[in-house]
Amino acid sequence: MRAAIDLADHLNEQAILTMHQALMGRHAYARPGQWRDTQVWIGVSQTAARRAIDQAVDAGVLTAADDKKRNRIWLTVDVLALLDDFADRAGRCQ
Repeated sequence: MRAAIDLADHLNEQAILTMHQALMGRHAYARPGQWRDTQVWIGVSQTAARRAIDQAVDAGVLTAADDKKRNRIWLTVDVLALLDDFADRAGRCQ
């Protein structure tokens, strides 16, 4: 997790793949370090989800887009920028 968080300061496509490799390297089924080419449902417990969100907030990677106590909306500007860049390259951004 620490290696992935360290890479978050320089977020780009290669950093995302490197984070995936660092986090999932022991799990061949996850094809670590590669983009997925099929949809996958990822389920986690509420406790695990809260812990992951807290770690991302503490690392400055994730911020709340609202001040609700429940059903909060989270975002990370760097990931949104990468998605916009991808959409531009894919010709889908208007």
